[in-house]
Amino acid sequence: MIFIDKRIKKVKGHGDIILSKKGELYALVLDNGERYPYHLISLDEYVVIQSFDKIPTNKEIEDEIEAKIDAIFNNKSVKMIYGN
Repeated sequence: MIFIDKRIKKVKGHGDIILSKKGELYALVLDNGERYPYHLISLDEYVVIQSFDKIPTNKEIEDEIEAKIDAIFNNKSVKMIYGN
């Protein structure tokens, strides 16, 4: 997997991609109209990890994924290439 992007320091909004120190990928998605519209999704397991009423902090995300954040990428400019 190759990332080509500028890393950002904190989650800024839906669509941000989070890489944990364990090498796991997550995304923050928005589902308008829901009581808890922000969903932290595992891109490795394709499951919702947690839902939030507002954009979660880095600490809240780390608590949910039980790992430190290695990097955060903005979805508007990140390019990911998957390969074995």
